[in-house]
Amino acid sequence: MLRESQLPLEKSLEAFDMRRLPAKAARQMRTLLDGGFLKRTENVLVFGNPGSGKTNLLQAAGQELVRKGHRIFFTSCEMLVQELLIAKRDLKLSKLIKKYSRYEGMIIDDLGYIRQTREEMEVVFTLLADVTSGVACC
Repeated sequence: MLRESQLPLEKSLEAFDMRRLPAKAARQMRTLLDGGFLKRTENVLVFGNPGSGKTNLLQAAGQELVRKGHRIFFTSCEMLVQELLIAKRDLKLSKLIKKYSRYEGMIIDDLGYIRQTREEMEVVFTLLADVTSGVACC
């Protein structure tokens, strides 16, 4: 499941310096690691300055959730959009969305960097509206 998640193995919780986090964020991280948001199919948005460790933190959390038996998938928003656009062009969008729906959670990195063409936003919205998993975006 860890290989299937596409999470980089070097970005583990042990490798992340939790002292970098403000106290409130550290408490929220503990809540995130319990996986309850996955059961409730809630989305998690992580905001912060570039280089503040958001991606590393979510990758580490994703690894921990996989180790607890959850099916998690990690991708960059750019790669996801390209894959969705190709699937739409090839009339396979619903099949791809069904594939993503099998995951309990998706981590979508750099959601804010979408170029925001109408077609890009449309396929991302379609995915987010149709998947039944929790989504974490940073």
